[in-house]
Amino acid sequence: MAPRRIARFIGIVCGFIAAVAVAVIILHFFPVDYLIERASGGSTQAAQEADPAGGRLVIDAYYEPLTFIDRGEEVTYSYRIPKIDLSGSAAASINNAIDDDLKHFLMDAESLSESVDTRETGLPACTSISYEWTLTDDRVLSLLTRRTMRTQYGKTDIFRTYNMDIGTSDRMDLAALLSYKNMEEDKYLEKTRKALMSAYLDAYGPNLDNGTLSRGDAVSALARTISRENMEAVQPYLRDDGSLCVAGTMYLASRPSGLQCQICLEDFVTSDRYEGLIGDVTKAAAVLDQEYARKIMTEEEKRAAREEEERKAEEEEKKKAEEEAKKKAEEEAKKKAEEEKKKKEEEAKKKAEEEKKAEEEARKAEEEKKAEEEARKKAEEEEKKKAEEEAKKKAEEERRKKEEAGEWAVSTLDALIIAEKAWGHYPGDPVAGKSSAYTYDCYVYRYPSQEDPTYTCVLCISDHKEDTTTAAQAIVNARTGEVKVK
Repeated sequence: MAPRRIARFIGIVCGFIAAVAVAVIILHFFPVDYLIERASGGSTQAAQEADPAGGRLVIDAYYEPLTFIDRGEEVTYSYRIPKIDLSGSAAASINNAIDDDLKHFLMDAESLSESVDTRETGLPACTSISYEWTLTDDRVLSLLTRRTMRTQYGKTDIFRTYNMDIGTSDRMDLAALLSYKNMEEDKYLEKTRKALMSAYLDAYGPNLDNGTLSRGDAVSALARTISRENMEAVQPYLRDDGSLCVAGTMYLASRPSGLQCQICLEDFVTSDRYEGLIGDVTKAAAVLDQEYARKIMTEEEKRAAREEEERKAEEEEKKKAEEEAKKKAEEEAKKKAEEEKKKKEEEAKKKAEEEKKAEEEARKAEEEKKAEEEARKKAEEEEKKKAEEEAKKKAEEERRKKEEAGEWAVSTLDALIIAEKAWGHYPGDPVAGKSSAYTYDCYVYRYPSQEDPTYTCVLCISDHKEDTTTAAQAIVNARTGEVKVK
């Protein structure tokens, strides 16, 4: 039994060592994928359960899966841009900010995707857009967007966060979010610095141990990471369990632009290497903060100088405006006097013209009245004549109908029915060998008379637009109903 136990123990130890080795290799070569939380492009389960509308506080404003050619093979990238589906200025402000940040990447990708061959135009700079959102206490809506960019260092994710109090319909800044979480800003900054440093050290600490990363490079990267300038760019949001999280930049010695990551401030674990580096990192960060303060001061001085120049320009404009107003007032007074004089002269002239016009209008009205009277009389005479003619015409028509009713035994409708039976085709029937637009139709071409007491009925084929041809004729005797088909 002893050899078996020893073999089992050796197997367990070897398995543990292999697992540790794999973890170190992954952290060394692929740290990014283990630092960044991968999120689905939509709401979390908790948010959907909290929203009685079924998770529709945030919806897709745009969604496009686009296909490109990469090294001869088709690849499909997904672009999903969110929209807060609420009314109010805060929601509109957030939606506009999201569009400004993301929409042009979608448009560029669409333009490249529509190319004949993307091997000639290249792949888009942005290869993915997605988002996730949460609703905490039926009150705080947190929305995080992610766009994946192609860089010289490979693909990297860029995050933006937006927070809103849907109870008050107000957008929430850092102060409002910290107030909701009952956390002081100093405590928040301390946690954020410690969390970002720990994330860096967890990923690249093994490189310090094996000598592939120098302590100086690590201190320099960490100093940039916890600097005031970088802390001001950190973006807070709430996770689906209400925990306070941040999307921030972690600077690397080999990557000047930095790497964005997501970290929860309430459950991160402080790195074992933190205490050994925090002193040197804090000193280096203080130097960066001094440079940043001087930069801000220089910008403030420039802004103050611009404001002073603008103030002087405003004073000069005001003085010039006052002088122009005084001159304008004098000119207007002179002009007004002249206008008053001219107005009186025009009023006298106008009065004379109005009197003359009144006389002409009175004369014209009399002439119009006379003309209207003559027109009325003429209209009455024409109306009377027309009524007499219509009465005469109506009497003649009634006489003709009475004569026809007594002479012809077969009516027009009867003649058509007799002809249709003889042809074996009826109006609306489809035509064999023709499209469905063509049908049969029939009509009476000639009616019976004393000279020829027969109806001439015509069967035609028509598409009821432009094409109509005669298919057959039938002669129906108006007295006997006999029919002959031609």
